[in-house]
Formats: sequence, structure tokens, C-alpha cells
Amino acid sequence: MQTAYKTLEESKTKEVDSLKKTAEQKEIRYELTSALSGFNFKKGITEPVRKAFVDQVINELSSVAELRDGKLVFIDKAGNPMRNAHNALNPYSAKELLDERLKEIVDVGRKIDNGPDIEGAIEKEYDKNGKLIKAAIVVPDSVKTKVDLGEFFIKSKILRNTPEYNMLYAEYGKNLPLK
Repeated sequence: MQTAYKTLEESKTKEVDSLKKTAEQKEIRYELTSALSGFNFKKGITEPVRKAFVDQVINELSSVAELRDGKLVFIDKAGNPMRNAHNALNPYSAKELLDERLKEIVDVGRKIDNGPDIEGAIEKEYDKNGKLIKAAIVVPDSVKTKVDLGEFFIKSKILRNTPEYNMLYAEYGKNLPLK
């Protein structure tokens, strides 16, 4: 009986570890994909080629990424966080690494700050029942208060008291002062 219990316990422990690893990989891919919002790609590149290149870069980055204390960290071969020489040696963010790796296909033309291009600006994730469980958007640096954040969402055509608005406001407004 004890042998059967140990065998069952070991198999269930392996199964739980596998599920945790799968969930972490999905979270990493989600973080990388949401960091892609706001990127404008060059016009001459066909959709299948762009998608293949972006998928390759995301796969490469997700293989060297870890979640530490709930934050996405990219690890070098020695096991240390990768540091950005252009950002006071702070650890790389997903957006910074994607900027570097996708520079051949990203259009860095003139940008006008009249709010985001709404088409595809919000990344959403739903559960199997169709309920919104996660939302992400690129918030400009000009948003310094909760009032600014609310105005930015209104300009972005995210209506108040919708699930998206409430989730995004709770996430991005938690460390902002009111005014």
C-alpha cells in the first residue's frame, strides 16, 4: 500500500509541476505578446513572413525568460538578468528586447501622440466560458495620475464601467496618485 501511495504521489507531483511550468510559459508568452501592441510594421512585408519572424523572436525570448516575483525577467547564460546598456543597466523589459530583435521589420516613422491606434491596441484574454480574465494596453508616459489614466482610456474609446475599463484601470492605476 505504501509503495502504491508513493508512486501515486510522485506521479501527481510531476503532473502538478508540469501544469505549473505550462502556466508560466503561457504567462511569459502573454507578456511578450502584449508588449507587441503599438508596434507598426513596415508595409512591404507580407503577413505570413511578419508572423513567422515575430513568432521566432517570441519563441527565442520565451526560452530565456522567467517570472521572478511576478515580473518578467530575461536571463543570460550565466543565470543573471540581462541588463540594458541604454537604460542605466536596468534589466531589459519585454518591449525593449522586442524593439532590438524586431528592428528590421518595425516601422519607426514619425509618431503623432493623439492617442493610440485603437485597432488591436488592447490585448484581451478570455477563459473557456468567454469571461475576460486579463487585459493589457500600452499606456503613454504622459499619464501621471488616475485622472490622466481615465482620460486616456476615454480617448482610446474604452468605455467606463466595462469589464475592460475596470480591469485596465485597476491594473494601471494602482500606483498612480489621484491628481
